[in-house]
Amino acid sequence: MRHGTRAGRWRAPPGTLAPVPPDPSGHIAFVGFMGAGKSTTAELVARRLDRPWFDTDHVIVERCGRSIPELFAAGEQARFRAMETAVIAELLDGPPAVLSLGGGALEDSGTRELLLARAFVVWLEVSWSEVRAELPSLMQTRPLLQDRTEEEIHALFERRQATYDQAHLRLHAARGELRAVADRVVAELAG
Repeated sequence: MRHGTRAGRWRAPPGTLAPVPPDPSGHIAFVGFMGAGKSTTAELVARRLDRPWFDTDHVIVERCGRSIPELFAAGEQARFRAMETAVIAELLDGPPAVLSLGGGALEDSGTRELLLARAFVVWLEVSWSEVRAELPSLMQTRPLLQDRTEEEIHALFERRQATYDQAHLRLHAARGELRAVADRVVAELAG
C-alpha cells in the first residue's frame, strides 16, 4: 500500500480510518475547478485504458433536453444538482468508467462520500492566478460565474478547494500539459 504526498501519490481522504487505495480497475473520477481540463484529461485516460468516458454535465444535458446555462437561467440550479447526484450514483453502479465531473459535484457530501468510496478520485488542480487569467472566457461560458464579481468567484474557488483536497490523487493541470497529466494518472494506476 502506498501513502504519499499531496503532489501525486495515493492518500486517504481526511477522516477515514484506513488509507486503502481504490481498485485501479474500477471507476476513475476527475474533479477540479471550472476550466481545469477535466473533460479533456478524462477522455485521454479513457482512451488509454479502453474504458467508457462520461462527462456528467453532458449526460444531464442529454437527459433533460436543456443546456446547463438554460437550467441556471431558469433558476433550476437545485434541479441540476439533484440530477448531477443521480447521474453520478447511476454511473458508479455501472461497469468501470472514467468520469469528468462538474466543478461543484463534490460539494454534496453524499456524492463526495460515494465517489471517494467507489472511485479513484483525481483532483486536477489549478491555481487562482491561472483561473483569474481565464476569467473573461470562463465568465462567458459558465453560468455559475455570470453576474459575479472577481471576489465572489475567488471565494467560490477557495470554498471548493477543501472538497477537492479530499481526492485520492492531486495533480497540477497546467494549460497545454493535459496529455502529460493523463500519462501520470495511467502510471499511478499501473502502480
